[in-house]
Amino acid sequence: VTYEQFGAAGDGVTNDYNAIVAAHTYANENDLPVKAQEGAVYYVGNLNPNNKAGAIVTTDTDWTGAKFIIDDSLMSNTENERKSFLFTIASERKMEEKWIIQSDDTKMIGLDPNLSSYPEYPTQIPVSQANSMLNRSFPAGTTELEGDFGEQALYVLETPYFTRWGRRGYDNGRAQIEAIIVNSNGTINQASPIEWPWDHIYIIKKFAIDETPLYVKGGSFTTIVNTLNTASGCYRGIHITRSNTIIDGVEHYLTGEEVAPTAVYSNISYPTLGAPYGGFIRIENCAFITLRNLKTSAHKKSYIEGSSTAPYEIYAEYVCGLNLENCTDVTDIMDKSRWGTFATNYCKSIVVDSCRFNRVDAHMGVYNITVKNSTLGYIGLLAVGFGNMNLENCTLYSNYLVGFRTDYGSAWYGDVNIKNCTWKPNENSFYMFDAKFDTEFDYCYEHVDGYAVCVAEHINIDNLTVDLSAFKSSSLFANKMNVFSITTNEKINGVMTEYNQAYLNSTRNVYPHRPPKEVNISNLTYIINTNLKANGKLDVVLRNDGSAAFYKPTTLNYDPNTTQYIYSDGN
Repeated sequence: VTYEQFGAAGDGVTNDYNAIVAAHTYANENDLPVKAQEGAVYYVGNLNPNNKAGAIVTTDTDWTGAKFIIDDSLMSNTENERKSFLFTIASERKMEEKWIIQSDDTKMIGLDPNLSSYPEYPTQIPVSQANSMLNRSFPAGTTELEGDFGEQALYVLETPYFTRWGRRGYDNGRAQIEAIIVNSNGTINQASPIEWPWDHIYIIKKFAIDETPLYVKGGSFTTIVNTLNTASGCYRGIHITRSNTIIDGVEHYLTGEEVAPTAVYSNISYPTLGAPYGGFIRIENCAFITLRNLKTSAHKKSYIEGSSTAPYEIYAEYVCGLNLENCTDVTDIMDKSRWGTFATNYCKSIVVDSCRFNRVDAHMGVYNITVKNSTLGYIGLLAVGFGNMNLENCTLYSNYLVGFRTDYGSAWYGDVNIKNCTWKPNENSFYMFDAKFDTEFDYCYEHVDGYAVCVAEHINIDNLTVDLSAFKSSSLFANKMNVFSITTNEKINGVMTEYNQAYLNSTRNVYPHRPPKEVNISNLTYIINTNLKANGKLDVVLRNDGSAAFYKPTTLNYDPNTTQYIYSDGN
């Protein structure tokens, strides 16, 4: 790649990354905010694999007017180089790993208000040592811990004694991990309710929460995508580990995808080269993060090693209080050859407001998520977790309003509220909620009232417009509007199984799933193709495939007399 491709000589084009770091990251604090050279174009080829953090940003920074070209086509397939960031936005205070030795020499591990008694240690405690320790414990839903904690901080707790988030087809669960914010007076911050019962704590990581917001503004980044033939992930963008950070106006574009060789997978052509990206913006172990006015790019799926990989543009893990405002995909949100824009693991209190993404996806759980004033593309909203899920004033193009992730057992422990939304399903087979599960697989949730998994407490739908004007087949009326996905037969452990009452009564129903207590639907509006007007009204049913026993306890509160019909020619 020649510099002339990105700017003429004299416009600030440089490949001297050390100069960029010196000039635009470590500026004198009296010159804040740090500001990039107007019109500068910075070319970044090979990064230093021994500096995985890249340039450290600890002050307000303004990249407005600067362009960064990240040439990942030069990337080698080594762990260090694949996971070397350009910038890390970091707190000047380091993470602490702690445990307690009491005055009587009794070893104890657990959250304790007397933080000054925590001696630091450089590595995790061996499990054998943890076995001999006494342990603080507290139940799920705990709202306050005794004592003065001195300051507000994010704590990430872990124990190997309990397994969570079993994922059918992938693994049997992972160690229980949870991020919580403890205020200085010991109260649990409302942005991070405690979802699991805690006992036998194995390790505690404390991350300070800086009180002053840090602003990073502007900058246009273009990634020339890598061409590695590996499914191993890479991080090559902006890493956020500092709490109370605001990113405003950053733009990210992709090039190079169009030149990769392709293979056909499920009737879609995918590029066959390219390690998947784990977030151009990657956020970890922090609280109160705002991303606003971003321009984002969803990566093409890459068909490698027998399956398609999963690249993401924005990724968050162990984050509490994450707000995305007015962020927009510059790629087509209906392009099925592209993977997801936004994904999270172990996060809490997410708000997506006025955004346009192809996907919002909470893998290993979220506690409270709100999507409002937004448009979601062909994948839509996928989530499992706890608390309140709110969809308001949104337009969705997915086959379902919400996909309760079926690989995690479609679990939601709380309520789902959908209000003032428009839904435009994109295929002839559709349903309101995707909810499938294997009652012979342990998804590793706490059992409640004899059930291994809860599929929401209450689902409330008010003022939903369902645009079916593009549907031409009368089978729409024969299939009816199903509240839940239809799974009469599914292959479990290689055997085709019919979900019916006999199966539910059998000894194979080891991990029963509890359906919602109530589904409440009001003020429904259908937009239907004029050619189908003679087919009459479209019924709403819990299921109509002979396996309604799965949702037998559910109460459906729906009055068809409140439903309106609008007829359209589909244009």
